[in-house]
Formats: sequence, structure tokens, C-alpha cells
Amino acid sequence: MPPPVTIGMPVYNGAQFIEQALAALLGQTYRNFVVFVSDNVSTDGTWEILQKWAERDDRIVLHRQESNIGALANFRYVLDRAQSEYFMWHAHDDWLEPNYLEELVDIITREPGCTLACGTIQRVMPDGTPTRNGLRLFPDLAGRSRLGRVTKLLWFAQGPWLYGLFRAEDLRRAWAVTEGFEYIWAGDRLTLLQFILNDRVRGTNNSVLYSIKTAVSRTTLRPNTLAKQLRFFGRFLRFHFRVFRASDLSRTEKLRCLPWLVIHAIRTKGMLTFKQLIRRPVTRFVKKLVAA
Repeated sequence: MPPPVTIGMPVYNGAQFIEQALAALLGQTYRNFVVFVSDNVSTDGTWEILQKWAERDDRIVLHRQESNIGALANFRYVLDRAQSEYFMWHAHDDWLEPNYLEELVDIITREPGCTLACGTIQRVMPDGTPTRNGLRLFPDLAGRSRLGRVTKLLWFAQGPWLYGLFRAEDLRRAWAVTEGFEYIWAGDRLTLLQFILNDRVRGTNNSVLYSIKTAVSRTTLRPNTLAKQLRFFGRFLRFHFRVFRASDLSRTEKLRCLPWLVIHAIRTKGMLTFKQLIRRPVTRFVKKLVAA
């Protein structure tokens, strides 16, 4: 029998932080898991570091790609290797508090309908210093209706929730939509959207994921010209509404949820053009509309 939890770590050139990430994983109070690491042909010594750690603990299983298959495919690769009921991606430059897995396993097995369990997010600088206003608590959903939970999660959604604990089969279906979107940039929000709209997300503030803030994704993955940003944003909106139409929400719930969906779409971080031209004014307008 495979362990009930698989942790998938797609990595490329992660030598600077990967030992910290692995040490935190192997120090978890919940121990019944396997870590499957796919190295995307790193050139900075990552593979040698991984081999050293795999010799220490047989829960670490390694694979080295023959050629760089890209980030989307590498995320898919580690997910497809999972034979367990539960799955969690883990970034090579993040780390977890020791009880993180234990808390999330408890939530996803205890909460009816939950297919994604999340914790507190603390954004930190590369040296480990917390960023200003970087603490992101999971929102309190107690006593709310289904629509109330969905709108609250749309407003408070955090990209690092992608590194929560999923039911593996549900994640595979959601990731297929993200692969169709084709952009790794903002793919986290599109993946999470499918769980949020169907009211499948629950969380805790009893444990923390420390998410390192770097400029790597913005400099290498973000559309870098106005024309590319326009194409990206148009496709991003179309996929948002495709997921919205396919959700379990009733017609009435969808009508009431629509303003929050628009806010969720335009709050994509790092799109500087849209931050100035669309995000701020539209967010203010929709908030006024909802409050009226």
C-alpha cells in the first residue's frame, strides 16, 4: 500500500533553498508520505544535493528529466506519479511548520466535501525575514452559506494555496483546465478557482507555510510586453468564465457571485499595466456596486 499522501516537488535550479525545504518536510509530525522530486535538468548542483538527501531518507524518490520539459509539464509529471489519495505540491524554495501536514490531513479527512485544505501563508524575503503585510490568515468561514463561503474565498484567495493538500483525482481534473490555459503565470489562481467556486476549500490558521518572495516568476514567466499582457488577460478572463459556467453554483448564486468573480480575475498580481488601468478602478467600482 502506498502512503496516503504524496508530496510532489518540481524543481529547476533550486540549490539555494532546496535543503531548507526538504529538512522542513522530513521534520513533519505527520510522517506517512512520500516526496517525489522531478529535477528539470538543473545546472546549479540541485541534482547532487537531491541525491545526498535521498540517501538519508527513503521517503524521497528522485527523477531527473532528460531535457527541460517546462514548468507546466513538470508540475503534471509529479502529480501523475502519485498513487495516493492525497497530493500536495511543494515549491523548492518554501518551507513548512512541523505540524503543517498533520493539520491539513485532519481537515481534509474531517470536513465533508473538502478537496483542498490550506493553512496560513507567511510571505518572506529570501533571507527569511517576513515581508511587510505578508501574513495571510485563512478566512473564517464559520456560519456562512455556500455563497457566502465562495465570495469570501474569492476575495481572500492566495496563490500559495496551490501548495495546500488536495484530493489527487480532483486536482488532476482541475490541472487539465490549467494546462489548456497554457500559461504557468497565474495558473495557480485558475486552478484554485475551480475548488473555490464549487465550495471545496477549507483551512486552518494553526500552521504556516512560509512562501519566499522572489522576482523569478515575474521576470521569466510574466508576459513582458503590452501586447502579450493583453492577449494573456483576454484568455485569462475567458477561462475564468468557462470555469464559472461549469461550477455547481445555481443560476441565482452565479448572478450574485459575478462581481466577486470579476474582482478575483483582475487582482492577478504583477500585471503592472492592469494594476494601473483596470484592477484598481474596477475593484472600487464593483465594491461600490455590491455595497449599494
